[in-house]
Amino acid sequence: MRIKLVGILCLLFVVLLNVVEVKAQTANVYEVKGELVDSVSGESEPFATVRAYASVNVKTPIVVDVTDENGRFKLKIAQKGNYLITMTSVGKKPAARNVTLDA
Repeated sequence: MRIKLVGILCLLFVVLLNVVEVKAQTANVYEVKGELVDSVSGESEPFATVRAYASVNVKTPIVVDVTDENGRFKLKIAQKGNYLITMTSVGKKPAARNVTLDA
C-alpha cells in the first residue's frame, strides 16, 4: 500500500503544447495552449496551475492560468522570446517545459 501511495504522489505530467500566433491590430499576441495529462493514468489534470516565466526572470511569472475541468489551458503572451512553462497540481510532481515564441 505504501509503494502505491508513493507512486501516486510521484506521477509525472505530460503536456501537449501548441503555440499559435494571434494577429492583433497593433501587436502580435502569442497563445500557448495545451492539455495537462497524467502520464501514468492518461487522465486529464483539472484545476492545475500553469505559469509562464520569461527565461531572463524565472522568479516572477508573467502569466498564470488554471486548467479547466478537461485539463486544458491557454496562456496569452505579448512578446516573442524564450519562456519556461510550469505546471503544478496538489499531490503531483511539478512539470516544466521550455518554449520559444518567434514570428
